[in-house]
Amino acid sequence: MDKVSIIIPGRCETYFQQTIDSVLDRANGDVEVIAVVDGYEPDPPLVAKDHRVKIIKVEKSIGQRAGYNLGVRESTGKFVMKIDAHCLLSKGFDTELKSHCPDNAVVLPEMRRLDVHKWESKPRGKTHFMYFGNDLYCHFWREYKKRDGIKQQEYPEVMTGQGSCWFCTRKWNDHIELLDEGVGSWGNVGIEVSLRTWLCGGTQIVNKKAWQAHYFRKDEGGFPYPMDGRKVWKAHNYTRKNYYYNDNAFKNQTRKFKYLIEKFAPVPGWEAYLVDEYKSPRVIVYYTDNKIDSLLGKQVRKRIEKIAGKIPIISVSQEPISFGKNICVGPKPREYKSIYEQILVGVEATEPGSIIYLCEHDVFYHPSHFAFLPTSKRRMFFNRNRFYWSLGMDGFFPSRGTMALSQSVTHRNYLIKHCKSRIDKWNNNIEHTMKVANKGFRSDRPNVDIRHDNNFTTHGKYKKSYMKGNRKTCANLPGWGGSKHFQSITGYKVV
Repeated sequence: MDKVSIIIPGRCETYFQQTIDSVLDRANGDVEVIAVVDGYEPDPPLVAKDHRVKIIKVEKSIGQRAGYNLGVRESTGKFVMKIDAHCLLSKGFDTELKSHCPDNAVVLPEMRRLDVHKWESKPRGKTHFMYFGNDLYCHFWREYKKRDGIKQQEYPEVMTGQGSCWFCTRKWNDHIELLDEGVGSWGNVGIEVSLRTWLCGGTQIVNKKAWQAHYFRKDEGGFPYPMDGRKVWKAHNYTRKNYYYNDNAFKNQTRKFKYLIEKFAPVPGWEAYLVDEYKSPRVIVYYTDNKIDSLLGKQVRKRIEKIAGKIPIISVSQEPISFGKNICVGPKPREYKSIYEQILVGVEATEPGSIIYLCEHDVFYHPSHFAFLPTSKRRMFFNRNRFYWSLGMDGFFPSRGTMALSQSVTHRNYLIKHCKSRIDKWNNNIEHTMKVANKGFRSDRPNVDIRHDNNFTTHGKYKKSYMKGNRKTCANLPGWGGSKHFQSITGYKVV
């Protein structure tokens, strides 16, 4: 029989022994367990209760990636499988996974949640599909199974997995050269496995007949590997620099990066990339007077950073902030003239020929907003797919304004001309309204404009009527979900 080598790298793991024991108990065929104890002394010590177990102790922590690679080198099976040291596998997992494992495939068992107290899978929370975002994180993808024919497939293809468990032949593991220790000790493992598999000519599939129940420690004590902001940044930066958008990232790569995004399109967050692979000279110009709630400002900036991809960011503020390339203009009066002066400073700092996306400090933008490209260099374009929301509201209400600066996309030269014209009239005390050649567009998903206690624009009768519950609101907003889900994904909520 073809042996399966189960590689289990672990550090400061409470359930390491239980994981090893349950693997042996639930395997049907010829298996071996390679347990890599990464730079710590388990208490109580791990015990090899079976000849099929090999325990490797590393005095100084080498990280999950290096631990996996060490385990593979010390193993002998035709198949290799990686699991975290806090997982439970289904009975006969090895037989089932071997039964459908093409030579060029990484197979993922169904992912469940582990109740470590009962040492059994929880009844809810089964996962088959995930995607990786422009933000360099893997996300659950519940909507994918709703696509035509996906739910009926016995072994459906999947864009990515979470990184806690995978199964493949040793030959394929070596061909795609898992894992790259240059990424760092932890982070982006699922993304790396996915990119190497797909871009080197392979496939990644889910076997629903086998499962792994994973203990999500984020909710109960955190991660065992020491993780600080610099290490997370290193993993993300390495992945973005070496893997993302790269048509020559891997030794045996046969497919372009875009292949994977197009194969599973539409993929949330990749709308702007699919338009032109970021070849158009887009720039985000973010402006703020630093006079709004700090949590709102922080979460809006965090959101923009996550979805911007390769689009550079220039921020113009009245107080210094760490966001893109920051230009601090100092205190200004709270008036339209100040807004235009800040915008002008930011736009003039961009390269000639740039397409400018103006972003305001209290608007949550959807990635599809940045997929729009202006069709003319002599007018301003305004996204009219915009909704309002305020803390405490159960639903969202549509905007009525058609020319909000926070929703504008314009070519650099035209916007500079427009800003200078308006500022010049204010300087000469000329009363005027905004007159500009314009056209509307609607992004695939709406942006959400936050109403709060310190908006620059006032709450008119229309807005007040909605906010008092006198008008019907949208309970489930496309791309954002309901109010609770919106707060969860943006981080903007009452704390």
